[in-house]
Amino acid sequence: ALAISPPRARAVVREAVRVSVTHGSLAFAEHCVAVGHYQHDSIVAAEAYLDRVLGHRLTARHALGLYPGPEGTHALFDNPSPSGWPIGALVVGLGEVGRLTPSKLSDTFARALLELARRSLEGSGPQAGGEAGKRLEIPVSSLLIGTGAGGMSVQDAVLALLRGVRQANDALRRAGQADAARIAAIELIELWQGRAIDAARALRRVSDDPELRGGFDVAELVREGTGG
Repeated sequence: ALAISPPRARAVVREAVRVSVTHGSLAFAEHCVAVGHYQHDSIVAAEAYLDRVLGHRLTARHALGLYPGPEGTHALFDNPSPSGWPIGALVVGLGEVGRLTPSKLSDTFARALLELARRSLEGSGPQAGGEAGKRLEIPVSSLLIGTGAGGMSVQDAVLALLRGVRQANDALRRAGQADAARIAAIELIELWQGRAIDAARALRRVSDDPELRGGFDVAELVREGTGG
């Protein structure tokens, strides 16, 4: 009898996602800005600023009880002004304060990024458009979600966000939509210089992480943005 070897599973080839750290104000973020929101919290700080520049759309949704909060919830807001800056906000639900873990952050961030991808493909998101027949290469800016009130270290938060990017792109691939869109770049933006430096140091761990190794093109130097 002939011994027939089982077919080898094809290795998944992931295109590298560009990742960088900017020391600066979110007012000058290059892309749609991702921010986190804990369940039952009010809209303050970075969210309050985004609410003002986005025509109070965040507080309008919050007043109706439609605002993200529980893990896995999210909402995407466009800037009503075509020349407004930043171009939009992606609010990511983080659940109850004190219960967020790196794996939960990855999961809820991935779901939010998939919303950004689908809305962009459908022509209704802040980064919609692109040439017909060409894949949308979607960039996103993000605060260091999960740090601060969440108690997560900068390193844990940065690596969790990158895992969320990987999960989102993997989900697009499994759904047969990777030829239409992918998350192509993430800019981590931080106002305080020390925390921005910590985020850049965390990126050095990418090459040591078996889940992330080879999946990101890392700019190791902190970029000086505006307002930092």
